[in-house]
Amino acid sequence: MRVQEIEKDLIELGAKTDLIGFKYTARAIKLSFEIYGNTKIKYTGKQGLYAIVAKENNTESSRVERGIRHFVTRLFETDVAKKIENKYGVKVEFEKKPTNSEFISLIATLIEREEIQ
Repeated sequence: MRVQEIEKDLIELGAKTDLIGFKYTARAIKLSFEIYGNTKIKYTGKQGLYAIVAKENNTESSRVERGIRHFVTRLFETDVAKKIENKYGVKVEFEKKPTNSEFISLIATLIEREEIQ
């Protein structure tokens, strides 16, 4: 799975590509496959995904975390649950906006599931 394919999936869910968190999120999803070999994210903080994405983008992990959080917040202002159902055939319900890790894991799981089918 290439980052461009992940970005395409995010755009289909209504993601705004002009948000800095867009590219951070796509890269974090890609890293969840590369590092963990699956979609179960073990740690996103200073030594985990955020740190790797930050280093690649010459920034701080706190900025990556904030960018992803803003991206997820903006995405969940749309009807993303319905778009997920339409794209992946899976009904998801959210009582509240998921955390960054929950969102990354969800999308990674759905992409992985789609590739297997």
